[in-house]
Amino acid sequence: MNKSFVKYFASLLIFGTNGVVASHIALSSHETVFWRSLFGSICLIAIFLLSGSKFTFMKHKKDFFFLALSGLGLGLSWAALYEGYARIGVGVTTLLYYAGPVFVMVLAPFIFKEKLSLRKVMCFTVVIAGIFLVNGSGEAHDIVGIICGILAAVGYTIMVTAGKLSNGIKGLENPALQVVFAFLFCAVYHIAKSGFSFQIQPSDIPATLVLGLFNTGLACYCYFSSLGKLGIQTIAICGYLEPLSAVLFSVMFLGETMNFVQVAGALLIIGGAVAGEIKVRLPMLRAKNCTAIEKKPDGLISKRLVFSGLPMALQYSITAIGSVLLQTAINGFGSLIVASVTAANKVQSFVHLPFSTLGVTLSTWCGQNMGARDYDRVRRGFWDGMAVALVYSVLMGVVMYFFGEYVSLIFIDKYEARLVELLSYVREFLRKNCILYIPLGILTVCRFSLQGLEHGFTAMFAGVFEMVARSVMALWAVKFFGFDAVCYANPAAWIAACLLLVPACLVVMPKVRRRLKAEKAQAPTTQTAPNTGGNNGQ
Repeated sequence: MNKSFVKYFASLLIFGTNGVVASHIALSSHETVFWRSLFGSICLIAIFLLSGSKFTFMKHKKDFFFLALSGLGLGLSWAALYEGYARIGVGVTTLLYYAGPVFVMVLAPFIFKEKLSLRKVMCFTVVIAGIFLVNGSGEAHDIVGIICGILAAVGYTIMVTAGKLSNGIKGLENPALQVVFAFLFCAVYHIAKSGFSFQIQPSDIPATLVLGLFNTGLACYCYFSSLGKLGIQTIAICGYLEPLSAVLFSVMFLGETMNFVQVAGALLIIGGAVAGEIKVRLPMLRAKNCTAIEKKPDGLISKRLVFSGLPMALQYSITAIGSVLLQTAINGFGSLIVASVTAANKVQSFVHLPFSTLGVTLSTWCGQNMGARDYDRVRRGFWDGMAVALVYSVLMGVVMYFFGEYVSLIFIDKYEARLVELLSYVREFLRKNCILYIPLGILTVCRFSLQGLEHGFTAMFAGVFEMVARSVMALWAVKFFGFDAVCYANPAAWIAACLLLVPACLVVMPKVRRRLKAEKAQAPTTQTAPNTGGNNGQ
């Protein structure tokens, strides 16, 4: 991911908090967008002037035209969007508004000559399905509200396409001028609605300033400064992360809940956006110059594959025993603890998915390069995987420590009678787990690497260590330490497995290096016989 994409992604997350901030503003829709655009434009212009920069738009008249058009499109989208919120609700309006990226996708091949690949179309289809699942439950009967939602989508389309055509005006000048033109549109709209009446209550000032300076000034700078450096379809696809973040922030800060259909929609949005942006280019090992015999199934290889996969299957069965014993101990604490641990484990199941994906990748990587007798790639993949696992462990540990309980609200009824007490147990469980995600990352890398290096039975025995640790916590520690033992059961299992897997990797890796070096030395080399001019048909 390049710097522009990071800025674009950050801006979408900030935009996602607009609903949370706006919930603290008791103004009409046109008043809200007026003050938002005013404070945002003042913020951006001030930063631009304080930086010592000078305006250059007079030298780029064509770019200035498109920039002004983009700003007017932004103003239109804001005005129509907030009016739609007031008339038909946030859900339906958001659904209509995010038809805008679809319009952009359709126009991209004609305006920007970008190829519309099958992958992009499929990603859009997935994302649109997700949007319907997340926001499609509302009903709208106000035709004006529906028109406002469509106009918001039109404004979005104008903003993105025109902004993409104004690359000549760069830096902070670009978003500053765009927001200024958005303010001009919103000012005209406000005057048309209420005349020259500009009133704001003191209680609305703090939230309005945040909406204008942070959610508009800073966010627009990140957003518009990245548009010109990203593909138009990338912008369209990943733009769907904004409504997703809006839903998540509403769950965390406004006490709203998501049902399972909405969760499924959120996953579709994430999956479609990521799949549309990331182009996976993994170095593949290809079989070249193979004879027909070499391409046939090999009994010895098949046997090795079975004996490599069998230990992993047995390992999951063994670790399941410890999990069952632990669940039995949890059931003894009553329904409240059971519900809290269940919700916390559902949250952690999403956290653990990248670990599983990383493990499967490393197992395949190590296995392929074992076959190629390339130890350097095995070693590099192992340590790169370890770095990824450790970074992810730290990041998700921080997220779960501070926000884990809010994420769990996705799986908890907000009208639960003992919600506060339940969330306190969820928070305690997640915090005592997340501070030890690093052993889980090390465990994942070591276990699956050993599996790929044909040491699956070692990985299986690590599963025995996990089972023993969970069993001890369930059958003994719970009696003395109560709920604390339940919280630390998983971390204890991770640490126990690492006690075997880490030394095993330190022993196995040098052995693999020596083995592959010996096999490479014994491998026959193909030599070309010199042409001596003998009996060659001449």
